[in-house]
Amino acid sequence: MIRFEVDESGKVVGRPSVEKKGRTEEQRQFDAAAVRAIYRCAPYNADGEREFIVHFDDDQE
Repeated sequence: MIRFEVDESGKVVGRPSVEKKGRTEEQRQFDAAAVRAIYRCAPYNADGEREFIVHFDDDQE
């Protein structure tokens, strides 16, 4: 789970917060890639919302 906030223009404010950070090197790399994806997808069409919580799934089944 990653929390982040956006400003009025939809840009990410500050650094997204990773909850339950990965314990293995692979999990840490996955977390870092998820944070990069959040930045790359900006700007967001927030429709008045400022705080987001997203879940990335690393299940490869």
